[in-house]
Amino acid sequence: MTKQRPIPSRTRASAPGVLTRERILDAASEMFAERGVEAVSLRELTVKAGVNLAAVHYHFGSKEGLLAEVFARSSKPIVKWRLDLLSAVDRDAAGRPYLEHVLEAFLRPSLQSGRRQNASFVQLRARLALERDDAVRQILSVAFDASSKRFIEAVAEAVPGLPREELYWRFHFLIGSMFYTMADSGRIQTLSGGECDPGDTDEALRRMVAVFADVFRSAVWQQSLAEVPTQPGGKESSVDS
Repeated sequence: MTKQRPIPSRTRASAPGVLTRERILDAASEMFAERGVEAVSLRELTVKAGVNLAAVHYHFGSKEGLLAEVFARSSKPIVKWRLDLLSAVDRDAAGRPYLEHVLEAFLRPSLQSGRRQNASFVQLRARLALERDDAVRQILSVAFDASSKRFIEAVAEAVPGLPREELYWRFHFLIGSMFYTMADSGRIQTLSGGECDPGDTDEALRRMVAVFADVFRSAVWQQSLAEVPTQPGGKESSVDS
């Protein structure tokens, strides 16, 4: 009986095919990070990658499919790093994880991922965090929801008295602070006269862990907005951006 040859497929790409695929991913990661997804056309991308349009459609199907692969390629190491750190956190005598260790395990891989991989992904993540497109939100959800829920449960275990709704809000603020720090807009450098630099990820991490440990431990969650002090004349304080 003659042995059948395996049928070629996209999952069993030839060496040239693998190189083509990687060139497309590298070009897309850089261009999406610099200019945003919508601003980059597939034709521009193929010129930078040195491939034809058919290659993009063959390997990824569409720009959305390409973005999903770009994100998956770089997000998986971050998720693994996070979960490895989470599995190693110390616990107190009651068996609860130390909150600071949980927060560091969540934040460190995102803030320091630029040291381990192309820094353009850090910029891309910060850009996509502000997108309202449903397809982009789904890509983020697939990449991070499962691991983020693990961390939410770990924080709940570390701070058992915190109501669940309040926990979600505070985790939301943690994510926002993380993304703004990753984006490194230059605002804090300007305001501080250069004394503060989010590019110093060790310092940024140390301060974020300390601040958000206090945030999650705070017992104040029932104060109504009506009780927030206002400026003279009844105007609430403005927020700098």
